[in-house]
Amino acid sequence: MTTRPSILIADDDDDDRLFLQNAFDHHNFHDLAMFEDGTQVLKYLETTSVLPQMIVSDFNMPVLTGLEPIN
Repeated sequence: MTTRPSILIADDDDDDRLFLQNAFDHHNFHDLAMFEDGTQVLKYLETTSVLPQMIVSDFNMPVLTGLEPIN
């Protein structure tokens, strides 16, 4: 069985990632993966065979915001 994070979080702001991690930890939910931008998320998703249950993404990020079409 492949283990994987249930939630992927993409946010370029360290404080926002910490806030989200603390909120999930407070509710005893620890299956998180944190990324600093959308390109890191895409690289991760391209290398895994099991998808997360949810992706939480900041749309105001440099490089790849999540609004661009993916080829």
